[in-house]
Amino acid sequence: MPPPIRCRATEVAILWKYHFLEGHLRHKLVFAVVGTIAMTAAGNIEAAQPGNRFDIVREIAAEVGRVLGTASSCTNITPARIKGMADKLSSVINAYITNNEEFSSIRQVYDQNIVVGQRTVSSGLTDCAAAERRLDQLERTVTTATTFSATSSTDTATDTSPPPAPVPFATSTVTSPTMAAFANGLPRSAIDALRFAGSNTIGAELVPELLKLYARTAGASDIREEKAGDEELFVRAGGKSANFSAFVASHGSATAVATLLKGGADIGMMSRPITSEEVASLAATGFGEANKPGQEHVVALDGILVFVNKSNPVNELSLSDIAAIFSGATADWSQIGGRPGHIKIYARDNKSGTFDTFKSLVLKDRKLASTAARYESSEELSDAVAADPDGIGFAGFAYLRNAKAVSIGTDCGLSFAPTAFSVKTEEYPLARRLFLHTSNHATNPEVGQFIEFALSAAAQRAVDGKGFVSLLPELSPKDYVAKRLALSGQDQGDPKLLSSFAQKAANGIRLSITYRFQSGRSELDSRAIRDINRLAEFVDSGKSRGRRLALLGFSDSRGTSARNATLARERAEQIAKALRQRDVNPEIVTGYGAAAPVACNSSDEGLEKNRRVEVWLF
Repeated sequence: MPPPIRCRATEVAILWKYHFLEGHLRHKLVFAVVGTIAMTAAGNIEAAQPGNRFDIVREIAAEVGRVLGTASSCTNITPARIKGMADKLSSVINAYITNNEEFSSIRQVYDQNIVVGQRTVSSGLTDCAAAERRLDQLERTVTTATTFSATSSTDTATDTSPPPAPVPFATSTVTSPTMAAFANGLPRSAIDALRFAGSNTIGAELVPELLKLYARTAGASDIREEKAGDEELFVRAGGKSANFSAFVASHGSATAVATLLKGGADIGMMSRPITSEEVASLAATGFGEANKPGQEHVVALDGILVFVNKSNPVNELSLSDIAAIFSGATADWSQIGGRPGHIKIYARDNKSGTFDTFKSLVLKDRKLASTAARYESSEELSDAVAADPDGIGFAGFAYLRNAKAVSIGTDCGLSFAPTAFSVKTEEYPLARRLFLHTSNHATNPEVGQFIEFALSAAAQRAVDGKGFVSLLPELSPKDYVAKRLALSGQDQGDPKLLSSFAQKAANGIRLSITYRFQSGRSELDSRAIRDINRLAEFVDSGKSRGRRLALLGFSDSRGTSARNATLARERAEQIAKALRQRDVNPEIVTGYGAAAPVACNSSDEGLEKNRRVEVWLF
């Protein structure tokens, strides 16, 4: 269920200007567009190259679609005005999009977002006054763009490329049941089937719950879940205004890519990051870049819990201890401060993304002990450990059940309890993201609609309800600052910067949103892009309690102290720039270099975690 429309939180501004480069006139777009991809340009979006225009126009189309979908139910907005807005959007698209494949993609996004807008009506979230104000803004924006494109075509004598053929966007011959329903002023009457494949962690409970909520917001009433086989189920729904069917096969993250490659799924579920080899194999089929924003969607967060029987006196284990236990090198509890007893190991099966993540973060080059009992089901694994005084196992946050989770220590002296806040900041050493992957040319229009719904605030509340960790912003607990400053004793950075950070943090509250970047690049990652909107909505809602918003940048420990401080500040400025485009103005934007690390700088994973921007309130 999308959040209510807020004009300030969804403001769109487009500025058009000319630029000469190597003797050829090229268009540049300085823009700020609310949406998934347009916020990704990460500090360098002033000058959109031709290849980026597609992303920009697609985001404009998405925003127009959402507003028109909502406006279609408002008596204060006439059908003629809705048609006029669609015609103006058509003119912008005709001016900048000449590729048929790109046009089809934009059309699909437009259709999908009309339904998203319509669902704010069925969910009782429509504010027609706000929708009209938003439409006013969009009309001015798109009119400016249309005027510019007409002027540029007149003034640009050196541009000899032929203009694209006119394509009436609102009445295109491209067929679309969504558009047909919208054009006739009718609600959508059927929802196409969706096919999911992959992670058991995501597919066993989370996706079915989201599907039920999704169907309910579309007007379905008779919603049921039917077992289809081992780790497979159907979610079916029906009603006067909607029919729905989805198939979910949850046989492990590795099966997501295998099924997508065969065309057997619309959405792949993975509880670990997709590998470069998997990305390449999918790209070879025309799937697109599965690890890039727009195709990779962080639907929830999770932490891999390491748990023992409740009677076990051990409360904390280091990553080294855990690796030694699960590889068989440590075989008795007395070796790690427990009572004497042979350690019995319980682990997920090889197809599991949970096991892949555990292997990557804990075992690394070691092999799992051959004596380990293996499970496809996290529930069964957790129950087995809870029943065994000498047992130890691991699973996602949702599967603690009757066992006891232990705190996790790192090799550089940091220690983290398994809390929702430490998972949301992704500082808990075994925190992980839960991913949905979609094609860049999905043929099922429900794909984009479900993704948008799954990332909405209403759906994220359901994530919390199923025992996972949502992406909704959360304020730090009362004891957080004291514990954080105590951990800073392990600091590897400039003592002056550490002291400055400690003085500042002592009077602040941290927000769980933490911005990180694509591996080896300066662009925001797929979670961070969405978190720009989430932070803007948080500030708009008044939950910041009148405190000053601060962005504190940090770096890893490589490089000189001065260079790290500069990099950290530049990262914070990058986020500030994106927020200002959302009419959110941070009062404090600074950097602390490698001070106060949240992970060990001895691994690639730790280095990436430390390259971040934290959000604080003072």
